[in-house]
Amino acid sequence: CEFSCLENNKCLIENVVSSPSDAVRVLKNALALISQREEFFSEQGFRDINAYNKSNSTTLERIVIMIDELADLIIYDSEIEELIMRIAMRGRQAGIHLIVATALPVEHILTSLILCNIPSRIAFKVNNKKDSIRLIGTSEAIMLEEKGDMLYYPVTRDRACRLQGVYIDK
Repeated sequence: CEFSCLENNKCLIENVVSSPSDAVRVLKNALALISQREEFFSEQGFRDINAYNKSNSTTLERIVIMIDELADLIIYDSEIEELIMRIAMRGRQAGIHLIVATALPVEHILTSLILCNIPSRIAFKVNNKKDSIRLIGTSEAIMLEEKGDMLYYPVTRDRACRLQGVYIDK
């Protein structure tokens, strides 16, 4: 992989993509990298990236894939759901993680398969109880204030906690 570096040596494997077809390509490349890493770990006798990095002087970098508007991708290509689901299921051990955002937390965008494979969630204010329950498992997201008020539901907790996120005004 080739990297383009930003300030403080933070690197991008891919430039930011805005077309759905490029997003599909990036997700397919991520799946291929997951397979390569799984095979590499198996050959080296390691179970995952954590075990490998603890035992070696050269470490593998973790990769984060950020999807800003899932609805745009789901509408574009039905294959997206499967790609996201496979990356979410297999990526953690390979050190490849997803951050997925959508303004439309409806059932045909945030499917049950996607939700069960992305266990940690953040919800900002939503318009109705159904969307709140779908996102965070409780109706509390309809009672949030604007401007960064959010619920964070990490996989390590049994319920969501209320936090103040960053608010940026244009």
